[in-house]
Amino acid sequence: MTIKLAPLEFSGHPGPIKLFNVTPLSWKIFKCFSDEHPESNFHDDIKELPASEKSKARTLFWTLGQKCESGTPLVDMYHGDLLHQACEYSYTNQKGGHVVDKIWRIRQGDLRLYFIYLSDKRIALLHLWEKRQDKLSSSEENKLQKLAEAVAKSEDNP
Repeated sequence: MTIKLAPLEFSGHPGPIKLFNVTPLSWKIFKCFSDEHPESNFHDDIKELPASEKSKARTLFWTLGQKCESGTPLVDMYHGDLLHQACEYSYTNQKGGHVVDKIWRIRQGDLRLYFIYLSDKRIALLHLWEKRQDKLSSSEENKLQKLAEAVAKSEDNP
């Protein structure tokens, strides 16, 4: 699976665009795209949200961008269970080593934003879903794990 990462440096659509203050110390936010696997196209997640949730999604992204600006670990920036591990994924890296890592979830109301940490203070946004519960279905977990694995492998094999 070929994965492309594009920087997410602003929030606001369809409202006024607000740029994040990205510095060398900041966490950099990336969204995933793949021509081979359309389910990894992050903008489609937003388009599929009910209208009532789209404005909440803008707030979620703006809040994430603000929290990333300082470079402070995100677990220190979110209170309680608003940021926690969703599941694990594994892959074989370029050197043949078995790597197990975590997929993280930011919860805001009924929205769940899933992401992984990458090297050099970067995070890759995997999916945004409206969910009434935190538990992932096995198909959702499998989809996240495959996408996280593809992103990690693409980073390992530039």
